[in-house]
Amino acid sequence: MRYMFLIVAMTLALTFAGCHTPDYTGLAVDKAREYALEHLKGLDENQRHFIRFTQPELYSDLIFERNVVPQTDMDHVKFVKPSHFPINPDLDIMHHCFVWAPPGLDAKVVVVGDGERGLRFWSPFRVILKNFIPADVDYNTAKSAAVSFAVTTLPQITRTEINRVRFSEPEVFYTKIPVEMQFAAEKEDLTPLEAYLADEKAKSEEEIILTQLSLVWKADDAGSVIVVSGFSRFGSLNKWQPHTVQYISADDLKKNTLNEQDIAAIEKTFSADPARLVHPRERKVERGNSGKETGSIFGGDLAF
Repeated sequence: MRYMFLIVAMTLALTFAGCHTPDYTGLAVDKAREYALEHLKGLDENQRHFIRFTQPELYSDLIFERNVVPQTDMDHVKFVKPSHFPINPDLDIMHHCFVWAPPGLDAKVVVVGDGERGLRFWSPFRVILKNFIPADVDYNTAKSAAVSFAVTTLPQITRTEINRVRFSEPEVFYTKIPVEMQFAAEKEDLTPLEAYLADEKAKSEEEIILTQLSLVWKADDAGSVIVVSGFSRFGSLNKWQPHTVQYISADDLKKNTLNEQDIAAIEKTFSADPARLVHPRERKVERGNSGKETGSIFGGDLAF
């Protein structure tokens, strides 16, 4: 009986030992540490100790999904598209980066490598010193809304202009392009009761200050630009909504661009209320060449 118990115990021990899953994350971190310390010769001793003894951040992104090829009967082979194969996320090929921020270093240490989603077979191939710039969420949201509005609303837009609007960065201007006619047309669509209720609601609410900002791309015609104008209550691109899109000349855009005094007045208005968001000038993000126009938030190609 005692021998039977020992045999069962040894069988269970061998079974659980064989099912043990190695820690691929720990192995990958060790590889990243070794690679960084070997290739970065300009670090001081404190920075090297930081990489050696602290846990890094892990940034990951998908390269391609790994499909599992189903087993088929050799007497009855059926062609199946790879897109119809079942997927196994654990086998996806991923781009993994281990990131450290050593003290006294103005950049982060990033060890770049590829491997499976679970870090099996991960191997480093590059180490870089990189500064991560926070995404400008307001700008990206406004640009996405402007692109969709321009492509779907402007009937005579060409294929070249569509690609330019979709894949290039716009210029952002504080503008005063007249839109009274559009507002009047919208008001005429209301019934008398709806118009009355809208007026009463406007009177009862606090005064709303709208700032017009326009996103601008070059058009195919020389001297002409595509302008998507919209309004925001915060003096910036925060919660900006597109209102009109049109072709205008560069000269007309310049005439309807706010000058420095007007922009300073907007800054004063919105900086007086701490509940309002900061003006975009205070968090300027460089995109392209520096522009010369006085009313532009971001530098770019449309320099006057």
